[in-house]
Order: sequence, then C-alpha cells, then structure tokens
Amino acid sequence: LAKQNEEFSVVEDRGRNALEVLYNVPTPLIGFDTEGLIAFANRDAERLLPRIREWIGSYADETLPAAFQEVFSLIDGQSLEVCVDGISYHCSCRAIDDPDGQRGTLVAITPKEIVMPS
Repeated sequence: LAKQNEEFSVVEDRGRNALEVLYNVPTPLIGFDTEGLIAFANRDAERLLPRIREWIGSYADETLPAAFQEVFSLIDGQSLEVCVDGISYHCSCRAIDDPDGQRGTLVAITPKEIVMPS
C-alpha cells in the first residue's frame, strides 16, 4: 500500500508539473472538451482574452468573442486565421487523446501580423 501511495504521488506530481508547463507556455493556449466547453486557458490566453478564466466550464459558442467563435470547432491538424483589433492570429489545433479515445482539443493562438486599416 505504501508503494502504491508513493507511485500515485509521483504521477500526481508529474501531472501538476505538466499543467504548470502548459500554463506558462509563451503563446496563448485554450483547451476544449469534446462537448465544446472551455476546459483550460494559459497565462497568455488570459492576456489575449482577459475574461477567459471566468469562462472556463462554459460553452465556447456562448462565451468566446465573435472573432474566436470558429476556434473551438477546429479538429486535430486544422488551423484558421482570425483578425482582432488589427492583429491577425494563426490558430492551430491538436487533439488531446487518451487510450480510450479523444478527450478534447488544444488550440494555440499566435499573432501573425498587425493589419493596418486602409
């Protein structure tokens, strides 16, 4: 039993460390579950979308700003471009899989260029 507790503690620490790494990746990351709920947002996503922390657990199609509405419906390998406040963003998606099937998606949002109004 002691050995099992020790192994569980190691796994728990690894999970916590992995989450901390994702939270500090220097690009906005947003995680969605298979039902379209916002499940995760890292520090840079909070800078891009200041209210995203309060939206965690909410349906993306009901809470994300209009410019980001298509982001949550991306599937593994897809990407799209969005423009917000004159900045063009490249949004790319990766599936988060486990042995029993897909658990959701993780979308990276990286600024491409500043678009000047004409």
